[in-house]
Amino acid sequence: MKKLLIIDDNLMMRTFLANYFDTNYIVEQVSTPSEAIIKLNTGMTEEYDAVISDFKKHTNKEYSRLKEVAGQTNDLNIPMIILTDEDKSDQRLTALSIGAKDTLSKPFNPKELNMRLASIIGQADFSRTLLRKAA
Repeated sequence: MKKLLIIDDNLMMRTFLANYFDTNYIVEQVSTPSEAIIKLNTGMTEEYDAVISDFKKHTNKEYSRLKEVAGQTNDLNIPMIILTDEDKSDQRLTALSIGAKDTLSKPFNPKELNMRLASIIGQADFSRTLLRKAA
């Protein structure tokens, strides 16, 4: 079963996402990018197939940590979807510029998020297969 890491400071949103995805994924959840970095550094990173994160730029420390998470997931070929709080293109562009593979504005349709998640995981699986064959 695929493994998903959810990063969101809102307990209700984390719970909603975890409950929505738990039939098809093993879901782990944290409230901050700093906690996600600890999870990603445990040596079990190959187990994550994707990360879904909330976008918060109002705290510079956590925003810089989110950039660090995005960089780390890119290095490990773990796709990341960032959920933006507003339907503004500057937030989506910022999310893509720090390394997200996709973005979605809140409020969102969970079916759309599920389809986008399946798509980026499929692309990452294909890339990992190519890398293994090349090695």
